[in-house]
Amino acid sequence: TQVMVRYRMNDVLELAPIPCPCGLPHRAVQQVHGRCDDIFTLPSFGKPVRITPDVIRNTVLKSDRRISDFRVIQSDRNTVRLELRPEEADCLPAAVASLRALFTDCGAAPEIKPVATELAPPSDRKLRRVRVDLV
Repeated sequence: TQVMVRYRMNDVLELAPIPCPCGLPHRAVQQVHGRCDDIFTLPSFGKPVRITPDVIRNTVLKSDRRISDFRVIQSDRNTVRLELRPEEADCLPAAVASLRALFTDCGAAPEIKPVATELAPPSDRKLRRVRVDLV
């Protein structure tokens, strides 16, 4: 357990509903949902909708149990790129359908570009499967 006092971070956190088990009255962090920088902001029929990385990650993983690695990248305002490894390319239709359903439920309809490609892990930083990379 680590106390965070006047500390600003760009993670989306879910606080536990009960005090920290260490005995301090502060609430503990229950889960880290992703980085604020990687929240997808997509156009909608009213104001833009925001979708957190964990929701996108879970949607892809639940679409097909065979998916072991992937990337979902918002490459521009209304385009999302879904990357799976070539050996999992047959999972692309299910993953695209699941993402499309998620986005539709949220009121957005971005173009989804499915791609089978090698997914090299980054050597210089933490792996981010879901990220915003606006040009």
